[in-house]
Amino acid sequence: EAVGEGVTVGPILLGAGKPVHILTPTTTVRRIINMTALTVAEAMADGE
Repeated sequence: EAVGEGVTVGPILLGAGKPVHILTPTTTVRRIINMTALTVAEAMADGE
């Protein structure tokens, strides 16, 4: 449940060797785009 007008990004599984991003079957197009942007930013920060 979201509070306010923020954008939810996630869930993100922590503790793995690399970040794991999970998209559920009910994921919206906006959430897919946001998760893709987050993944690209993390990969660029790691130099991959």
